[in-house]
Amino acid sequence: MPEQTLHLDFQGAGLLVSAGDRAWIDAIAAMYPGFVADGAPLLDAFRLDIIEADVLPPDPDLPLTWAGLNTSGVPCRIFESETEQFFVAEDKVVKIELHGSGAATVFVLPEGRNAFLSSIVIPVVESALFHGGQYLLHAACLVEEASGRAVLVCAPSGYGKTTTAMTLAHEGFSLMTDDVAVVVPKPEGVLAWGVPRSLKVHRRTAELLSWIGPLPDDRWDENGEQGIALEKIADRIGVMPPEARPLAAIIILGSRSPAGHVLEPASRPEVLAVLAHDNVAARAAGMTAKALDRFMTFADMIQRTPAFTLHAGEDLASLPGMVTRAMKDGAGNAP
Repeated sequence: MPEQTLHLDFQGAGLLVSAGDRAWIDAIAAMYPGFVADGAPLLDAFRLDIIEADVLPPDPDLPLTWAGLNTSGVPCRIFESETEQFFVAEDKVVKIELHGSGAATVFVLPEGRNAFLSSIVIPVVESALFHGGQYLLHAACLVEEASGRAVLVCAPSGYGKTTTAMTLAHEGFSLMTDDVAVVVPKPEGVLAWGVPRSLKVHRRTAELLSWIGPLPDDRWDENGEQGIALEKIADRIGVMPPEARPLAAIIILGSRSPAGHVLEPASRPEVLAVLAHDNVAARAAGMTAKALDRFMTFADMIQRTPAFTLHAGEDLASLPGMVTRAMKDGAGNAP
């Protein structure tokens, strides 16, 4: 069977996917339709080779640096050294080998396609971005409509990123993503953009934001969430396609405030600790060179960008105006 290929262009970071089965190409293209590129791949694109196998390679003789459920609830493990990373999903139905920073090979058992598409594809995209000088960040990314500048909303899953992002996008802001942001360090400043994906809306979010409208009762999952495609809600919130914009502010979500919103300057060490905990992997022997690079990039971003801690109150309708004023004033970062 002839090799099938797909070229993706993530805002200048290229990914060349090769597989023996066209179904793989079509599935990945459907996940990232706005990034499919025509013609030759970008110069020095990251390469991904997908190999369907009856038996997966054995686990590497490397330290186990992480084990747990990924954001899709798939059990995963990560083994890594200074130059290589190995991901295993769903008890070895999928295995990916990231070779340095320029290529990856995915070994997939016949039943492993869904596990790859729901879990392993993200580390591949992250590696392609890193290879192109960009850094994936667990955050919502919005653009202030008046100024065209970006704002990142950061917090671990379950802390209200989607609720906050949808509140801002309802008035004065446009949403690129509620979960998968990308930062691009430049000499003149930091740029940010977001990878579009369906919103994961919790029951509580639907109750707080009544303008979302009724959602189907039969689509709530075991976590009390359901997905809403961005195009299905674009008549109620501002939605923006991925485009790198100057980063104007970082907002860290704190605990809820019973006495109204509190948006205050955040200390740089606090912001760095939050971002590192959620985005930088460490092992017993310390950070790998790649992890250290990410850590230093986030530290530099925080030095150059005003940052705030938000304790949201009940009156969510007033939140966009408060964030807009803070961005206009340019304040942020306590000592």
